[in-house]
Amino acid sequence: MEIKSERAMKCYFTLISNDHRLEKNKLEEAAKEATREASQRLISESELMLFKHSFLNKIKDLNTKFPRCRPLHAYEFNYYYNESGSAIIVGDVCNLDFYVVKDEI
Repeated sequence: MEIKSERAMKCYFTLISNDHRLEKNKLEEAAKEATREASQRLISESELMLFKHSFLNKIKDLNTKFPRCRPLHAYEFNYYYNESGSAIIVGDVCNLDFYVVKDEI
């Protein structure tokens, strides 16, 4: 009989939301496309912080790639009504939501 020594890992599902606004410039188009690429993925709890950090860096890189556009401010937001829910807000363009879908991978 095998005993699990590791604690159960949560699994998160990413989903784009609030993407109904029309893009005003190339930076907003690129940011929305990057968010679409990051959407609809399953991420383990151990990889979540790295995923969020790399996504935020990608938005910063897009800001430098399009210097003539107004920079987008992306930040992490935790929902107060749902301890397991969080999101990355990408300016006024869209959000990347994170939902706990499974307690164990």
